[in-house]
Amino acid sequence: MTRIFPILLFVGLAWGTIINIPADYSTIQEGIDNAQEADTILVANGIYTENISWRATYGIKLIGSDIEECIIDGNQNGSVIRFENIDSQNPDSLFIIDSSTIISNFTIRNGYAHGDGNLQHGGGISMIGNVKPKLRNLIIENNSAEWSAGGIYCYIGALNLADAIIRNNYAQHNGGGVYKDGGGDSLIIRNVQITGNSANYCGALFIQQGYRGSIVNTLISNNTSNTGGSIGLFNTGLDFKYCTIWGNSSPLGAIYINTFSSQISINNSILWENYPLQMYVNNADFGLSIDFSNIQSISENLVIIDNSNSEYGFENIYSNENHNGVVFLSNSGEMPFWGDYNINQHPLFCDLGSSNFSLAENSPSIGIDSTGNPYIMGAFDIGCSEILSNISTQKTSEFKLSNAYPNPFNPITTLKYELPKDSFVDVTVYDLLGNVVNNLVNTNQSSGYKSVQWDATNNQGEPVSAGVYLYKIQAGNFSQTKKMILLK
Repeated sequence: MTRIFPILLFVGLAWGTIINIPADYSTIQEGIDNAQEADTILVANGIYTENISWRATYGIKLIGSDIEECIIDGNQNGSVIRFENIDSQNPDSLFIIDSSTIISNFTIRNGYAHGDGNLQHGGGISMIGNVKPKLRNLIIENNSAEWSAGGIYCYIGALNLADAIIRNNYAQHNGGGVYKDGGGDSLIIRNVQITGNSANYCGALFIQQGYRGSIVNTLISNNTSNTGGSIGLFNTGLDFKYCTIWGNSSPLGAIYINTFSSQISINNSILWENYPLQMYVNNADFGLSIDFSNIQSISENLVIIDNSNSEYGFENIYSNENHNGVVFLSNSGEMPFWGDYNINQHPLFCDLGSSNFSLAENSPSIGIDSTGNPYIMGAFDIGCSEILSNISTQKTSEFKLSNAYPNPFNPITTLKYELPKDSFVDVTVYDLLGNVVNNLVNTNQSSGYKSVQWDATNNQGEPVSAGVYLYKIQAGNFSQTKKMILLK
């Protein structure tokens, strides 16, 4: 099985001119503006502060020299790369970019999609119209959007993403990491890490109105949202294969499925430590199948509810005592397909403290099926020897308060912290005079990785003014304070 690590993409350079940046043109935008069909733009290491508008030319290949050292920085001035939806040479036609177009080997950061209409979607990359580039070997980080998709926005076209890291992006509304809307073309996500993203609705992925797609060999972890699930699927079909989905926090859990347009399947995957649910399924009229997967508490508190009379609402679901399993709400009374190889056993990751999600040799997520064929669950192979004291090794080893993200922010930021043991936790926001603004957490919590969001309101629910605020955690004898900046 392929592990998730960025790899260098080798691209054939025949049949077109090679343009070198900055030798031939000082900016990437100039290179794209002067490129013809099938040209290759090679970009040397450096930081390029640009907001790139991509022309309707087939087959341009934009290749950076190093994924970490070749950086396109949006300077909070718009999307870092935007594919416009109208061809300026032919205003009556839709903008078309086919899959011969490639973007590879860059860090894409610090974009802020804002303004009127389409300008407020896709802080990192925005693709609107019949746009189908291949996105390869990219780090897309620290971008934000006024509306949808802090990381990547794709509307109508195809999203073909591989060997990438999508991290710490933020959307004020939908899809902190990735947003895909509009049917007609596929979604393929392979060998990707989607981590630490946040949004008001669906912090990691928002996918709707599409045909069948696939997410393969992908880690989705530590994403947060105020509403919905970390992964939201609406009127779409999707296959999850060899995925590790861990530590996400949203009111409806890690995966929220609302109305199928075709079957959704989960195979050879791990769903663990997502809060408060691993999965919430609503209106499953076209079928859900789960096999060869390790899902926390699936055998103890899978809740099957026949909602054919539209009797149940969200408030009834949350009357269930156990919130960390699977809630299944069906408008047709249809049952999901549960395969013979689903389990509910701790996966035994090698080192969660270092975000190492490879499996120990004795992980229950590794096995042999009835025909003698080996199988493995999750996005990573075996990465360490046997773990004997299993559960204790999966917890953080020290108290820690992370930096708020995003910071600066408007109007929502996420505060993450780690508890090595069960503790009474107090997380409070103060102004610079030391006055209490908002008591975010004041309760006993179990050990592990935690997060809470602040929406820039006080304890009375009133919006606070822009400025610098302090946030402090007190857990047992541990205390730490950090700063964050609210913009208006």
